Amino acid sequence: MILPGPEAQQLAIYIGWKLHGKRGGIVAGALFVLPSMFVLLALSVIDVRFGTLPWIAAMFDGLKPAVIALVIVALLRLARRALRGPLQGAVAAATFAAMFFFDVSLLVVMLGVIVFGVVLANPEQAHG
Repeated sequence: MILPGPEAQQLAIYIGWKLHGKRGGIVAGALFVLPSMFVLLALSVIDVRFGTLPWIAAMFDGLKPAVIALVIVALLRLARRALRGPLQGAVAAATFAAMFFFDVSLLVVMLGVIVFGVVLANPEQAHG
């Protein structure tokens, strides 16, 4: 959860490429991910070697709620930017309900919302 997102990674590569060509893009992309990778590697080594120690297990158990909180905060920020009205909010809520409560597959949900979007974009073609 602490790795940078794909958009941020792509932006770093793009800026490096625009400023210094291919080499700049490669260096910017690598240096953008490496710090998080080393943190994850260190946490993984600690978990594998010392995860059975009670205080280490407690440390990782304490991190779980913090990670969930970070995901929720990121989700709310994304939702504020991406959902442009109550209809999109309702579609997002219905999609969540279908997948979480009724175990509907992602593919079925995506096809359903695509059809829904096409029908809403062309209401006269849907009726006749």
